Amino acid sequence: MPAHPLSQADADEAAAALKECGGNVSEAARHLGMHRATFRNRLENAKRRGVVRIPADELDIPVAPDPNEPIHELIARKSARFDREEEARAFHKLVRIGVRSPGPVIIAAVGDPHVDDDRCDIGRLVEDMELIGKTQGMYALHLGDLTNNWVGRLGRLYAHQSTKASDGIRLAEHIFKLAPPLAVVAGNHDLWNEGMSWLNFCVKQAGVEAKLVQAHGVRLELAFPGGRSIRIHARHDFPGHSQFNPNHGLVKEHLFGFRDHINIAGHKHIDAVSGAPSPEGFIHWAFRVSGYKAMEDYAVSINAKERKMAPTVALLIDVSARHQAEVVKPFWCLEAAADYLTFKRRKAA
Repeated sequence: MPAHPLSQADADEAAAALKECGGNVSEAARHLGMHRATFRNRLENAKRRGVVRIPADELDIPVAPDPNEPIHELIARKSARFDREEEARAFHKLVRIGVRSPGPVIIAAVGDPHVDDDRCDIGRLVEDMELIGKTQGMYALHLGDLTNNWVGRLGRLYAHQSTKASDGIRLAEHIFKLAPPLAVVAGNHDLWNEGMSWLNFCVKQAGVEAKLVQAHGVRLELAFPGGRSIRIHARHDFPGHSQFNPNHGLVKEHLFGFRDHINIAGHKHIDAVSGAPSPEGFIHWAFRVSGYKAMEDYAVSINAKERKMAPTVALLIDVSARHQAEVVKPFWCLEAAADYLTFKRRKAA
């Protein structure tokens, strides 16, 4: 005869007997008055069919450790991180730099070098950095795009240049060694491919202490002895464009943003300068610097005209000048700027 199907009552009875006998199969079989093999077969059959209902308290299931940090620790960590972010943001709103020397100084705003590009005037760049590095009171302020740092589909352009990406990084390190930078602004090319990491690495490898390596832009306040100060807002570029005025974005920033003495940018590989008196009583200057890369194929393709004066502009700052128009004096020749600065500092001393 075919075996009778196992009922839920039989399954429950087997499970209860096993529990009552402390999990001892032989004892449970004797308790039910059946052969041990019969009881085991009934128990296995019930388990296989899934008709045995085992109460929750029959199993001692360990609780798996939670790999995540406790919520109160997570909140504390995020709160501390937010405080650090706020502190850094407040610091970079305006970085105050004390100038110990009573004489004038020069801030040399270095235009886009693109050191690994074959159309970079590397010889002139090296000469200019050497001159800045050896001239007392002259400091380099980099406006971004140290290398091409091609990314994505633009990576194919490495096939059309003779310098490897790794050599570009070595060249950037060398440039920083020649003239330790006052500050380094990261341009759009520098920010590709996690470029901020290698830009900070290059500065540290050069053994210099540029405390200001900042994405997009930086605002500096040069505080001179006697209480006079000059504010410089340097960015890779300012938002706002006009076909009639290459300094449109820089002038717009002065009108609707920070009202600093000097706004300066690179990015477009052209030169432009403008100045106008401000209601606060000082002259507002706007400079756009072309940099060391010669005309590229893209500029030719859009029929862009070359508008260049010098790849780096030297801004002599003399707060002791008698007239406001002479407090900031631009030089488009670094050699002439270095000679004039040396003369003025000797005279001030």
